[in-house]
Amino acid sequence: MSFSPFNLFQQSERRLFSLEKETIKKRHERELAAVHKDHKYQIYDLNRAHSKTIKSLQDEVKMLTALAEKRKQELEDFKVSRNKAMSIVLKQHAAVIIQKNAEIKTRTEEVCAYHDMMHEMSAEVYSANKEARDHKRKSIQSQDTATKRLQREQALRNTTAELREKLDAEKDLRKDLDDTISVMYSSLAANEDIILRQRELIEKLKTRLIQMRPRTIEMIPRAQGGLTWPTFFIEMSLELLANRVPPSCMHHAIIVVASALFPQQKLVKKLPTTRFFCNLRTVLLVVTKSFAAYQVV
Repeated sequence: MSFSPFNLFQQSERRLFSLEKETIKKRHERELAAVHKDHKYQIYDLNRAHSKTIKSLQDEVKMLTALAEKRKQELEDFKVSRNKAMSIVLKQHAAVIIQKNAEIKTRTEEVCAYHDMMHEMSAEVYSANKEARDHKRKSIQSQDTATKRLQREQALRNTTAELREKLDAEKDLRKDLDDTISVMYSSLAANEDIILRQRELIEKLKTRLIQMRPRTIEMIPRAQGGLTWPTFFIEMSLELLANRVPPSCMHHAIIVVASALFPQQKLVKKLPTTRFFCNLRTVLLVVTKSFAAYQVV
């Protein structure tokens, strides 16, 4: 074994290269550990925020569903009570109208009888006037009878006026009942509008919950035919490569992120090869150079 200066220089150079290689390797491992640690904390914060959001939305959906059911039950109770009250009022009103019609019919018959009586009285007065020349005493008695009958006629007229006033009062009562029914119908329409708005809000919240469901990693059909990887997966891979994750570690990093975000769900159904991530790194390099050239310009 020779100990020439050239050999000593080569040995020292090899040692220096190995030490530099070990230093670069340790620095790379420290950077990789720091990146994994940062990703772990970010994933934990995102998971907590997502859980809180989902819980608050679920509580809001439950509260709105309970409120809608309560409003619906109140509306049903209001409809039942309103129908009962309307049926009772209509029955009472019909009974009152039947009674008033019977009274009016009775009064009308009485008026007709009084009119017949007046005709008879006129005939009697005529016969009394005809016999007044010979029977003055009978004429005086006939005058007294006519006076009494006139008083009875005046009483009948007063009774007819009272009956007309009562009929007008019944008409006013019926008008008030019609106004009350229209107010009830308007209130019912307002309650139905409130329930419709609550249902629309529940449908929007359900759509929002569906949109917040996690997306799975797998190949999707392309519009021109064939299969391709989704856009969000390409963006996530570019972000990981930009943060110095090597292509050989991309599978492990993506699985760790998915299992940390949603431990109870299997989001990763299929992953590309390492060559795909190497090609993505080339794409990232081209994009980075393009942005740098754009900034220089």
